[in-house]
Amino acid sequence: MTKLGGAVPAPIRTHNLLFLIGFCAMLVGGCGGGYDTEEATDVCNRAEQGQSSCFNADVMTQCIACFEDCGRDCAQAETCPLQYHCPD
Repeated sequence: MTKLGGAVPAPIRTHNLLFLIGFCAMLVGGCGGGYDTEEATDVCNRAEQGQSSCFNADVMTQCIACFEDCGRDCAQAETCPLQYHCPD
């Protein structure tokens, strides 16, 4: 059996590095915990039904953006009109 010694060839190192970078990007960007637009809109539509007097178009836009950014961690301030924000 031939024993391989020395450094790993550059193409293999580059391939592994590119895989690692892509995998990390997927974890950070693709699985960030935010809802997709449809899920966020559904959540906000339900919130609007329960508190319609404090909802308007600006609140809906803010609500959807918040749930897209931070998912279930999106927080609602007890104000009227309602305000939504991601926790610090």
